[in-house]
Amino acid sequence: MELTIRKADISESQRIKSVLSTTWAETYKGIFSSDVIEKITSDWHSIRNITGQIESNDVIFQVALIGTNLIGLITLYQINSESFQLGRLYVLKEFQREGIGEKLFAKSLLILREKNVKRILVEIEKENRKAIDFYHKIGFFEVGQKSENLFGNNIYLIEMVYNIS
Repeated sequence: MELTIRKADISESQRIKSVLSTTWAETYKGIFSSDVIEKITSDWHSIRNITGQIESNDVIFQVALIGTNLIGLITLYQINSESFQLGRLYVLKEFQREGIGEKLFAKSLLILREKNVKRILVEIEKENRKAIDFYHKIGFFEVGQKSENLFGNNIYLIEMVYNIS
């Protein structure tokens, strides 16, 4: 089947929530407690939040589909006229390592170039080596580290930047 990458639609909110909840839990199992994972999937990945992001003019929200099967997504949030924050890039486990994440990123990069955006920022939990390695592979570089409080837990983030040429 052919891979399609396109703008997310509100009618897909429940399927997006399912992909997010599944991939987030798989990614952060062993890094965060099950309580934190549950709070995030019910709060950050709520239908209301997903729908609001799809409707927002300040958010780029793309989905990857094989046939009608939603298998991945990318979400970028506008910080200012020159910068976007990459908030999410997730692909279901059984479709990882097939270049789908790179294709989601490449499609979003085309949109950002049309908007004359100069850079993309991303923050990754320092124990998420798989993501850090992926972002290095596609051209991001580390610019710093910071800590944040997430539902009462101190987390340590690697800050990375991709300069758009």
